[in-house]
Amino acid sequence: MKPLNLNFKNLRPDRLLKFLPIGTGLILLTLLILSFAFLYRYFYQTIAQVKVVVILRSQVALAQVDMPLYRQVFNAWEAKKKFDPKAIDNLHDPFNVLPEVKPIDQAATPTLDQANTPPAPQP
Repeated sequence: MKPLNLNFKNLRPDRLLKFLPIGTGLILLTLLILSFAFLYRYFYQTIAQVKVVVILRSQVALAQVDMPLYRQVFNAWEAKKKFDPKAIDNLHDPFNVLPEVKPIDQAATPTLDQANTPPAPQP
């Protein structure tokens, strides 16, 4: 394999000028694409969203809110939120859910060694 030999002595500015139109064209094309992306994102989409909002605004809230009914519902909701001390008397104690527990008969309970021994084989 032949090593890459870069000879920069023969590199003259007039030889670089033949790549100038290609480089300029690529830069201009990139700037044009970025400009269109910017305009689409921040200008055209905003106009489309404004049109949708205008259309929806004309369709929403055709009838006005029934204020007496709203007041009635709001007052009922506020009354439900108020604290009633009589309601506490009828509550069941959540920590007393088990009936009275009887103590375990220690004599009938097997020890750890008895529990770990395998049962005798049955004929």
